[in-house]
Amino acid sequence: MQRLRDLLYSIVDQTAFDVGRTEMVGGSVQTSFESRPDEVISPEKLREILEHNRWDDQEIDRVRSAQLILPDESISQLESHLRLLLKDYIDTETDRIGYALPRIGGYGHERASIDANRLHSVECVSSLNDFTKGLVKAAVILGVERVTCLLSGWLEGQPIEYRTSAILNGVTMSEPLTPIDGVHIEPLPLSSDKLPAHLPKRGEMSAEAYLGRTVLSIDCTASPALFRPQTDESGKNVQAAAIPNVDIDTVCQVLSLECDSQVEAGFYWHDYQELAAFFLIYNNSSWSLGTEHFRHRLPGWSLNTDFTTGVTTLSIENQSIPDLAETQLRSTLRALGKLDSKTRMAVSRWMKSKDSSENLADRFIDLRIALESLYLKNYPNKYRQEMGFRLALFGAWYLGTDFGDRKRILERLRKAYGAASGAVHGGDLDFTAENQKLLSDGQDLCRRGILKLLKEGPPPDWGDLILGAEDGADSA
Repeated sequence: MQRLRDLLYSIVDQTAFDVGRTEMVGGSVQTSFESRPDEVISPEKLREILEHNRWDDQEIDRVRSAQLILPDESISQLESHLRLLLKDYIDTETDRIGYALPRIGGYGHERASIDANRLHSVECVSSLNDFTKGLVKAAVILGVERVTCLLSGWLEGQPIEYRTSAILNGVTMSEPLTPIDGVHIEPLPLSSDKLPAHLPKRGEMSAEAYLGRTVLSIDCTASPALFRPQTDESGKNVQAAAIPNVDIDTVCQVLSLECDSQVEAGFYWHDYQELAAFFLIYNNSSWSLGTEHFRHRLPGWSLNTDFTTGVTTLSIENQSIPDLAETQLRSTLRALGKLDSKTRMAVSRWMKSKDSSENLADRFIDLRIALESLYLKNYPNKYRQEMGFRLALFGAWYLGTDFGDRKRILERLRKAYGAASGAVHGGDLDFTAENQKLLSDGQDLCRRGILKLLKEGPPPDWGDLILGAEDGADSA
């Protein structure tokens, strides 16, 4: 790699960047690059601008699309060396190379897909010339030694390392948390001038919409980092994997249980961190899965804009911020990963019942399914007429501490399940204070049951439970 290192050091010293000129031409915005003196910047200036790292910094957007200014001979020497170094990954007929990153340079074929593990993988095929220029840009920003080390690792089979990130609905954080290695839960700044530049620019997302939101990120890999393009380009070359072997849905379930609210991903994107230096042009790709979408904040906030600076600040009431601990999140996350599919269904359906945007009847139906999945997992359908009573009885014995407590729980579960059964058979429910209370009571008891099961594990036999097995009675 010494030859590559020497070439890059030589080229970086000769590099400049043309940021171009943006003008309105015929009713459309166009950028021209003609290396005008006032539009050419040095590598030092490029790095200085990028280090600002502000989401709304127009100067950053401008330099991201800057074009390299290099002697043709220098870029030709580097490209020739890379052709030898990367020969196993280059299609000799087309002189194209494949890699597990977004498109490097202005041209190339980029493809994204959702893997079986619900991770979003990206692969691209572009010309060796574009790849070479991307390498030079990365060397300017990251340094020659770092870029050489990265490329050497990819040649030895190391994967691309990045993060899959999601903006979360339903939770506000005050401090960053890392419940397990590879899982990062971070609050975004409360001031628009401090938002990081890597956040996606989506049509509905203003700077104000991002303030105070929570970002969940999972460390991921994509491999192989480099591949030889296929002739028909129909096959999949890259596989994504989560390093902590946990997905965003599971972390959202943990946060939902701990916060007693519906926490879900609004949309996702890839945060390539330092590797963004290779493609530099902002990767604006984001996506949603299923019915997930960005939602408005929970109540308890206000916005204030300083019109002299243009900075908007978000204020959040303290009671809107849950008190979460890494140790508790870690414990719940590990326990949740061991649950059977039936109990996991109880968690997901309980979460759906917490969705205040759905009608009351649907929320009761989701609660009923959650309660049945929790307390009637192995109960035969031939006894369906007894299910409501059995469910309330099991729940009362499982959660109650004494006779009076069990009696109150049984009555609350019986009424909540009865209302849910009415929703199943009769359709809509009136949005009354009584029905809202029944739903809230049922949700609370369902959550308590899930959390107890996560902490203690399920009882060996639900039937023995109501005969006093938990109290140490002789089961013989």
